[in-house]
Amino acid sequence: AHARTRPGAAAAQAQTHYLHGKKDEAAASIPLEMVEDVALVGPADKIRGELDKWRETCITEVLLSGPAQMLPIYTELILG
Repeated sequence: AHARTRPGAAAAQAQTHYLHGKKDEAAASIPLEMVEDVALVGPADKIRGELDKWRETCITEVLLSGPAQMLPIYTELILG
């Protein structure tokens, strides 16, 4: 079983790696759970399943990143 890393400890570890020039290690040290707490990431079906939870938060803006050809898919996901 994988123990969940405390967010503060993971952030400190990532910062240490980054400040020592180890950018790949810094990125790898951030648990997926931390990323998913602040971002919708993954395949369209996964994001679609998580949108209702996000709609219940105080988030009022969406920042999109990805290839331009994904814009219609993002639009459909977000606007329905």
